[in-house]
Amino acid sequence: MKNNVSIEFFVNEILTLLKDSESGYSRKTIHEYELSFKIIQSHLKSQGILMYEKEAVSSSCRNLCTYGSLSKTRSNHVSITVKNLEYYSEHRRLQPKNGSHSKIECINCGYENIVNEYLEHCHQILSIKKETLRIKRVYDIHFLNYLTMKQVPLAMISGDTIASYLFSIDKERKWSARTKNTNLYELRQFLTYLADKYRVSNNAITPLSIVFGCHESCLPAYYEASEIARLINNIDISSPKGKRDYLVCLLFTQLGMRAGDVSRLTFTDIHWDRNTIELVQQKTGNPLVLPLLESLRIALLDYWRNARPESSSDTVLITQSKPHRNLATAYLSSIVTDRLQKAGVEINNRKHGSHAMRHSLARNLLSNNEQLSTITGILGHVNSNTTRRYLSIDTKGLRHIALEVPYDC
Repeated sequence: MKNNVSIEFFVNEILTLLKDSESGYSRKTIHEYELSFKIIQSHLKSQGILMYEKEAVSSSCRNLCTYGSLSKTRSNHVSITVKNLEYYSEHRRLQPKNGSHSKIECINCGYENIVNEYLEHCHQILSIKKETLRIKRVYDIHFLNYLTMKQVPLAMISGDTIASYLFSIDKERKWSARTKNTNLYELRQFLTYLADKYRVSNNAITPLSIVFGCHESCLPAYYEASEIARLINNIDISSPKGKRDYLVCLLFTQLGMRAGDVSRLTFTDIHWDRNTIELVQQKTGNPLVLPLLESLRIALLDYWRNARPESSSDTVLITQSKPHRNLATAYLSSIVTDRLQKAGVEINNRKHGSHAMRHSLARNLLSNNEQLSTITGILGHVNSNTTRRYLSIDTKGLRHIALEVPYDC
């Protein structure tokens, strides 16, 4: 049965609902839906499909995902987006989320208010994002449900209670080591709040006095300065793809940028007159200022003039095929991996994506006796000892110690 409604109308309504503050969708998720909808609409338009009809849309998009030039990640998301479009056409509302955070509930209804109060505290006072709050909610309710099943009231929580809980989650075979560690970190924060607001004994926090964090279960990779130089120097910049990959690798290795920020980097962020890159970090929402190093400046201009497809988009790194869109974070990371392998750098049993370059930059700067405060600023981390939103960068110092790479045009 035909809806007699244009696809564009449905897409606009769905995006409006996604962007509603009450939807709970992160900016990153909304952005991914926008990209997938652009691809879907462009494809359907080329097939002469403008009005929504389930079978026609589904069949055409299946062909797009199977035989199109989409990456595996984008193909999977396009399929998810089509399903959401189908659901909206039938129910005129967004498809419910299926994540565990939307399913788990407090066995003791009275605890639900405590969790909500705590999450509101985290959002308002600590400025924690909503996506992170949903994850925290899962861990908090898991702990409170354990108390309920063991018939332990909040006032009776002790060190032994926590030790028993830790033993129980250690046997959770469905949880990875990283998930278990993240749970412990959140439990310590939650118990600190309960001790302050609900007079839970501070002895309950003692077993969690030392939590090594999730990074201990998955140590970051480190590449020597010589390996980074080999990676960069082995990129052939005679082709458009080489010029693009060279620029991508410089952004990761010389500035330690996150993949999300590289993906969203715009020409507006680049201040040629000041020789800086100034942006708002996607992950933290905090501003960051980085130096536009000479080799990076030349690589940017070379890519812009000789390799970048013609497009009105302000995004620096875009796809070769139309509709032009920013390169996905997973694809950017795969560029680094591919170039490491081609350069003959050993990556077995080591993390080898874009984030590994970020860790390597920090380690190499530290090896060069750079001050920790400068490294913290370069990586865009918040200084935990102050209330400042971000730490200014010693751009002069970074220019002096950065791993400069000769660029032959």
